[in-house]
Amino acid sequence: MVIELPWQENVFLKMIERVSGRDKMAFGIMVSDGYVNPQPPVDRAIRIVTDVVKALGHKVYSLTPKCGSSC
Repeated sequence: MVIELPWQENVFLKMIERVSGRDKMAFGIMVSDGYVNPQPPVDRAIRIVTDVVKALGHKVYSLTPKCGSSC
């Protein structure tokens, strides 16, 4: 089930104002779930995005599933 919500421009602008410049964001990236690995082009895209996010000064955390390959 999907609940459709209208776009809230004021919420978006507040978020942009908050993170533009002084506040840094944090991102968690899970490349693999320990069972399925991404295809090479997807892996490359993930690495590119990770490098850009880091270059912009944001924090990037590597996430691993709690159950590893036994999920």
